[in-house]
Order: sequence, then structure tokens, then C-alpha cells
Amino acid sequence: MQRNDLEHYTITVDDDPMVCRIIERATGVRSLGFNSSREIEQVCPQYEPLAVFLDIHLGIEESGLSLIPLFRSHWAYAPIIVVTSDPDDDCLDEAFKRGANDFLLKPIKPREVQARFRTRLSELQERAARAALIAGDVRLDTAHRVVTGPLGRQFLAPVETLMLALLIRAKGTVVPKEIIKREAWGPIHVSDNAFYRKLFELRRALEGVSQSVKIQSIYGTGLSLDIRGSSLHSPLATGHGQDATGT
Repeated sequence: MQRNDLEHYTITVDDDPMVCRIIERATGVRSLGFNSSREIEQVCPQYEPLAVFLDIHLGIEESGLSLIPLFRSHWAYAPIIVVTSDPDDDCLDEAFKRGANDFLLKPIKPREVQARFRTRLSELQERAARAALIAGDVRLDTAHRVVTGPLGRQFLAPVETLMLALLIRAKGTVVPKEIIKREAWGPIHVSDNAFYRKLFELRRALEGVSQSVKIQSIYGTGLSLDIRGSSLHSPLATGHGQDATGT
């Protein structure tokens, strides 16, 4: 089994392999160990850990602090818990400024590891749930502009994210084109060409994640989200290839 095929795991970055084993036993969750910043940097995008335990002092010349922004950019809802034998306030302040969620002082205590892991994991999972919008078998993560479904995952541009979020919140009702323009682009003039280009990209992204959730064009009115098997189907949806303005 490949490491990135595991369903639940944490990641430990520490030049002492014993730390990884202690964390694994304390949390009851398998932990994947990395000894250096270079080792984890090369494979970071392949993983989606539940949490990260990061040694601040990796060897003589390496600092784990430099890895925190990278980890946070990939794993926004995974707690980053720094591990250090240096209780220096400035060092810990810098770790929190870069995106760490908590810390452990060496020698680490299993009960403390378990308590901090469970607390921070619960906090960030609640935050992730608040940032998610669901429509049928599609999930939109508004914080990271990612839409996922049974067919895979697609990253969206900011405007596309706002458009889809607006349609999901509308719960199958028709959203006028001008309202979509105002909410997604803000107080600037948006040409119809620009609108339809973004609509095309958003539809293509949805096709990449789901076969049951589609954007319907309502002739002369606007757009709605159509979910196969849902009662939220509009009888006004055009079947003649016309878009929201009938063009």
C-alpha cells in the first residue's frame, strides 16, 4: 500500500524517529515519518494528513518553521503542532505567526499529545464544515476554492467559486444573471462575454467531479443549479442551447 493511499494518518517531521513512534502510539493513528524538510517538501502535495507534528529544530542547520506556510497552504484544516525542546517565547511566537496551531515541549508526554491532537483536530474539522457547501454529491470548499465529487476534484478561480456558492445557496431557485455578476465580480462592469467564459469554465469543472449536478440556463432569466434526482428542476430550462439571456 502506498503511503498516500492510507485513509487516516498523521505526518511527523522530526530527525529523531522515536518521536514518530511515540506520537503514533499516543494518538492511535498511524504516523508517517520524515527526517528532513527536503524529504517532505518533495512529496507534500501527495498527502492529506489528519494532523502534522513538526520539530522546529531539524538537525543542525534546518528549521521546521520554514515548512509551516507550505503545510498550511496544502492542509488548511490539518492541525500543525510544533514539537521543540526550546521553550523560547520568540520561537513559539514565530511558529504561531506562520500558521501553527499548538505546540509540544520535549520530552513529549503521550497524554499531552493525545489531548492536544484531539482538541485541535476537532476545532479545525468544525471550521472546515462551516466553510463547506453541499449540493447533491458535490462539495464546495469556499476557503480553498475546491469542488469535489465522485469523479474527482477541481480547483476553481475566485469568481467561479463565488458563482457556484451563490447557486448552491439558492437551492435550485433561479438567480438572475445581473445578481450573479454583482455578487461574483463586485461593483465593476462585466461584459456578457466575460460572464459566459466563466460560466463555461465552471460547467467544465462540475463535469469533472459529478454527472448529476449541472448548471441550467433559464431562458431570459438567469441560472439555477440542477441536481439529478432532486425535485428542484425548473420547467423553464431551455433545451435549445440558449444561455441565460437567450443568446
